[in-house]
Parts: sequence; structure tokens; C-alpha cells
Amino acid sequence: MATYKITAPDGNAYNVTAPDDASQEQVLAYAQKSYKMAAAPAKETSTLDNIKQGLGNVIAGGVRGAGSIGSTLIAPYDIAKDALAGKGLSLESNRQRRADMDSALGSMGAETDSFGYGAGKLAGEIAGTAGAGGALANVTTRVAPRLAVAAPGLIEAVRTGGMSANGAGMATRAAGGAISGGLSAGLINPEDAGTGAVIGGVAPGVISTAGNIGKAIGEKAAATRAENLAKFNRSAPMRETLSASIDAGYVVPPNMVNPSTKNALIESFSGKQATSQLASVRNQDVTEKLVRQSLNLADDAPLSKGALEQIRKVEGGAYKRVGELSPASEYDLEALKQARNEAQGWFNAYNRSASPEDLAKAKNFRDTAEMLELRLESHAKDAGKEALIPALREARKQIAKTYTVERALNDATGTVNAKVIGRMFDKGKPLSDGLDTVGRFASGFPSIAQAPQQMGSPAAHNLRSMASMLAGGGGLAAAGPVGLAAAAVPFAAGPLSRSLMFREGAQRALANQSAPTMGRLGQMGGLLSTPELQMFLARSAPATSSLLDP
Repeated sequence: MATYKITAPDGNAYNVTAPDDASQEQVLAYAQKSYKMAAAPAKETSTLDNIKQGLGNVIAGGVRGAGSIGSTLIAPYDIAKDALAGKGLSLESNRQRRADMDSALGSMGAETDSFGYGAGKLAGEIAGTAGAGGALANVTTRVAPRLAVAAPGLIEAVRTGGMSANGAGMATRAAGGAISGGLSAGLINPEDAGTGAVIGGVAPGVISTAGNIGKAIGEKAAATRAENLAKFNRSAPMRETLSASIDAGYVVPPNMVNPSTKNALIESFSGKQATSQLASVRNQDVTEKLVRQSLNLADDAPLSKGALEQIRKVEGGAYKRVGELSPASEYDLEALKQARNEAQGWFNAYNRSASPEDLAKAKNFRDTAEMLELRLESHAKDAGKEALIPALREARKQIAKTYTVERALNDATGTVNAKVIGRMFDKGKPLSDGLDTVGRFASGFPSIAQAPQQMGSPAAHNLRSMASMLAGGGGLAAAGPVGLAAAAVPFAAGPLSRSLMFREGAQRALANQSAPTMGRLGQMGGLLSTPELQMFLARSAPATSSLLDP
């Protein structure tokens, strides 16, 4: 026993009797027990202090790991010293040296029982023994060249931790791994050499099997990604349409563009027909909002032929000013009005009959109208009134939009059929100011761009069949509150699933789809199959036997 003088947290000095090899913590524990010393109040630490402590623990652990190897290198001295002291052949002094290293590092502030300290210790031991097999193989090649020639596979297996054996079988690889593993673990702690040999002998087979599994997973993931990437690239136009449509306020059932198990399940609860109907109802509001914005109408302005005629009348002021420039311009203006009316009439006839003859007549009158538009610009230029041309062109654009809308308008209900504008988009008709968004959406997603008159009642459910289901077997209501809750599920599932599909976050996710990746499992599988990682694992595995080192 020895006497130690320490200063307690209360400022008083104490003489404490404790064993000769007691650590600072042990001495303090003796003092607290003997004099009932008050423990020092816990010190508040900042985040920066915690980071510093954590880094310090890792560094101290690394020093301790290097010390393990150093302690092994002087183990013969410890054995000899103990033998001369009459203690026999033992590693007791070597064990004490390791404990003293922990105690010394603890007295310097390291938390020797922390994860960081243990991780640093293991990392230091792995780094210090990673080249042990290679060094042994090189020494053997120089010292015993005949053995290197006779057993090149074994030498290579020792060098690589059993991951390669110049074509030799698994038995040779396991033997080389055991030799390399035993040496690596023994350098850290001689008492762990046997455990390290076992780990080193088993590791090549385990790591190779894991590598083969990882390779298969990686190849499968890569093939799936390549296939999905090809689909993704082919769907670029659809994604552009989807993004523009969702930005405008349209909604699209996720399963329509991303057919996954989750999306299919959600839509199944909603019902395919009900989903399309309710999406069309919401999308109809967006279509009419875009149409009003395109025509500079108020949000609550009715859509009717009368409203369109009023727009033409207002915009016609620019044409009237040009028509007043000369008799020729007046004549062409009247001819333009006639051609427009004829074109619109024949387009309406074509919408009803789908007759090629009606379409041909409509296009002829449209071409005539376009020619007369240019002649009016020439009249303005010839009269030195070129300042009238920009207003004429803007009026022409607005009037053209009214005719586009009129073709899709149901004057009896005041609704616009987006699918009609979609057909114009398909045929390359110039559309702008929101009408292009309507046409693109209706062309890309016609089943959810239906006019209300083309759908059934979207909010109606087959209550009769549901009532029959609930009544079957005595009815769920007989089960009390739980049964009533279960009975409500069929009624709540549809609205809930549609709420999930059409919420803004889900729609934004559809619009912002990114290119497919291999996924974490595929990436990990591919990484596990790399020879470099397998070699590192094989050389590092025996060092884990040091975890048994106290």
C-alpha cells in the first residue's frame, strides 16, 4: 500500500492510503469512501467542448491501439522479468502495462470507456497490423525462397489475408488467412493470436460469399436502374407536360404517371372511375380559370358567345382605325370579317360531323383570313400609319383566342371542353397565354380533362351494395363501436385516398421526379464486391479480436 496526497473539491488536502498500482480514479474513490468527500459538481459543457472531448477520445484511443502493438513487441522482456522474479512464465506484467496505459490516458482527460476511445483503439490496431501478412510473406520469400517456389499460393494467401492464392483452392486461402490473422491479432495481444487465426481462416470464405451476393445484388440493381433510366429518358416530354400542368393547378392521379404498388393501392381504395371523375371536376375549374386569364376576363365572368363577341368588338377598334385609311382597307376589313365568320362556322360544323369536307372549307376560309390580316398591315404601312400595326397584331391575337375558345365552348352550360383545345394542340394550332397549357394537359391526360357533361356523378356511391355488405352476417353494427367504426371504413376510404393523391405535396413530388438511382442496397452490394474492400475487410477482421482485450 502507498500514501497519496490529494486535494478534494472542497479545497481540503487529504492523505489517502491505496494500493501501489492504484489509478487516479481509484485513489479518489478511496478518499471519498474514507472521508466522505463531496463529489465535485457536474460541469456544464458546450457543444464545442463535447466535440473536442470526442475527438480527444478518438485520438487517445488511437494512441492506445498503437500502444497495444508496442506492448506486444516488448512482451518477451515482460516474460523474462516475471520469470526472474519467480512468477513463472506469464504475461501478467504485459497485461498491467496495458492497464497502465488506459489509466494514464484517463488521467490526461480521455474517457476510456467511451465509444470514441474504443473506435480509435480499434482503428489504431487495424492500421498498425494491416501490413503484417504482407511483411511476413516478403520475409518468407527472402528467407525461405524454396518455400515460396513450392507453395506460391500459400505465400500469396498470407500476403492478401486469404483473399487471393494464385488460383489455389479455398483450403489454401483459409490457411493463409489463418496465418495472417494469427500474426495480426498476436501483434495486438499475444493472448488473442488463436482467436485471430480462427477469424482470419474463416474470413476469406465469408467475405467471398458476401462479395458474390453483393455482386449479384449490384448487377441486378444496375440492370434495373438502366431499364428505369431508359424509361425515364423516354418520358421526358410527358414529365415536361406534367410539370407545366401541375404548376398551373391541374391534378393527376399518381398511379397514372408512376404506377407503383403504393399508388395502385391508394387508387384502388378511391376507385378508378371515381378518381378520374373527381380529378376532371377539379381540372375543369383550372381550365376555365386559365381561359379567363387568357382572355383578360374577371374570375367570375361568365363564359359565353356573347362575352366572346364583346371582346371582339372591343379589339375591333384597332381594325376599324385601319379600315378608315382608304376604300381598299375598308373593303379588305369587311372581307376579313366574312372569312372569319365562315371559318368559325365550318369549324363548328366539323366538330359536329367530323366531315373532311367541312374541315377543308374551314381551313380555306382561315387561310383567306390570314392573308387579309397581312393586307391590312400593308394598308397601314402604305398610309404612313405604321404605329397602328402593333395594336392591330395584338387585337388579332386576342380575337384569335376568342375563336379558339368558342370552338371548345358549350354555350348552353358556359363550360369549356379542354379536350377540344387538346385536339388543336395536337394539330399544331398556335396557342398561347394559358391556352397552350390547357391544350397540352388535355392532350397528355385526356381521361382527366373531361367536360362535366361527359361524366357521371362523381360524388355518388353505390349505397345499396354497401348497405347489403354491412348487413351480411348480421351486420358490423352489431359489434358495437368497433363494428360501427369498421362499417364506416368503406365510406371514408375513398375520400381519404383521394385526399392523399391530390394533396399539393404529392402532386409536387410527381412534377419533380428525379432520375432513378441504384438505391442504397444496390450501391452497398456493388461496394461489397470490390476487391479493394474485400482485401481491407480480410486484413482488418483479425484485429477485431482485440475487442476481447480488457
